[in-house]
Amino acid sequence: MKHWRWLRGIGLGLLMAGGATAIQAAEPLPTPLHPLRLAQSYTDLVAVSLFQHYTAGYPAPVLTEGLSSRQIDSVHVTFVRRLISEAGDSGSVVGYKVALTNPRAQAQLGVNQPLYGFLLENMLLDNGATLP
Repeated sequence: MKHWRWLRGIGLGLLMAGGATAIQAAEPLPTPLHPLRLAQSYTDLVAVSLFQHYTAGYPAPVLTEGLSSRQIDSVHVTFVRRLISEAGDSGSVVGYKVALTNPRAQAQLGVNQPLYGFLLENMLLDNGATLP
C-alpha cells in the first residue's frame, strides 16, 4: 500500500510539473483494494454536477453515458439525497416519474432506455394550479 501511495504521488508530481517522462516500475503496481472507488467517486461527481445544474435552472448534459444501471441508480440516489438535504424545502420522495418510453423519442435524444426520476413533495401542484 505504501508503494501505491508513493507511485501515485510521483504521477501527481509529474502531472503538476507537466513532465512527460515515463516511469518504469520495478515491480507490478498493486491492485487497489477497492477498484470500484473510482467509479463510485465518478458517480458522486455526476450527481453533484446534476444537482448544480438543477439548482441553477440550467439543463444538464448527458453525463451518464457509459455507466452501468447500478451506477446510474447510485447517481439518482445521491442526487435526491443531496436535493433533500441541501434544498431544504423539497420534501421527501412521494413518487416516481418516467420519460422517453417511446423508442422513437429515445432515438431523438440519443438514449436507449426510458429515463426515470423521483417526485418530491414540492414538485406536486394542487388541481387547477397555474404553471408559471
